[in-house]
Amino acid sequence: MGLCKADLNRVPMGRDIHGLVLRHDGSLYHNDEEKNRLPANSLPQEGDVVGLTYDHLELNLDVNGKNLHCPASGIRGTVHPVVYVDDSAILDCQLRDFYHAFLSLFFY
Repeated sequence: MGLCKADLNRVPMGRDIHGLVLRHDGSLYHNDEEKNRLPANSLPQEGDVVGLTYDHLELNLDVNGKNLHCPASGIRGTVHPVVYVDDSAILDCQLRDFYHAFLSLFFY
């Protein structure tokens, strides 16, 4: 998740106060600090569906509909979904059920 001020050119995200990122090793980073970690047996694999829910108090993650019980809190401001891959990885992404339309400037 990222705030409008998130620097999308600086990866991996989660190094500053404007982003919260789930990294490849299952760590959840914000402000260059590990905030939580997925259980080792719950790391997403190819074909899995990763879900995010945010209720203005906590950001929760689930994989294939199963809550991973590793919430992140203290998020302030309007958040936007941000996804990226590295090392020539391929990402299939379906974003849906949003209250507001996407800002077209984020899509090339």
